[in-house]
Amino acid sequence: MQKLCGILLLVACATMLRAQTNGVRVDGATVSNPGIYSLSVMTDIPDPNTAAGIRHTVGDLTLVTRTTTIPARIGVHFGFYFTVNGASEGGNVQVRYVNRFPGPGLTNPGTGETTHEEEYSQDVAIGGSNYKGWSFDHDYELVPGRWTFEIWYGDRKIAEQSFDVVAAQ
Repeated sequence: MQKLCGILLLVACATMLRAQTNGVRVDGATVSNPGIYSLSVMTDIPDPNTAAGIRHTVGDLTLVTRTTTIPARIGVHFGFYFTVNGASEGGNVQVRYVNRFPGPGLTNPGTGETTHEEEYSQDVAIGGSNYKGWSFDHDYELVPGRWTFEIWYGDRKIAEQSFDVVAAQ
């Protein structure tokens, strides 16, 4: 038992030392401006961890309508800004995005695979303004229901934003 306690203490000390040496502390994140955006797609990034097999980098973001109710229509872009709160202002940390889709999920007709959730990681600036969003590019994405976007730092969820996607009129 004493040997086990010593090993656990060593692991705890090593973890604290590593956290102190990288100088980064993440306290949480603040979400702002959920809604429909106009934007330009700058780059497509292949990513097999996503339902469509790609992610976009975007620019020229403009909030068109502040809302959490989104019409399911090709060409609609929706999302939110978030700020990671913590120490080492201006430094970068790696966050993990988890996108959760409603009921039936998204079934990509090209692969036949149904996705109920997807995740990928990205470096973001502590204290900076970061954007997380979705673009309806394909018919199979037009699934009504609750869409939830989570932001994780390590094993801790630091932010969440949900949208209710409704059939377009």
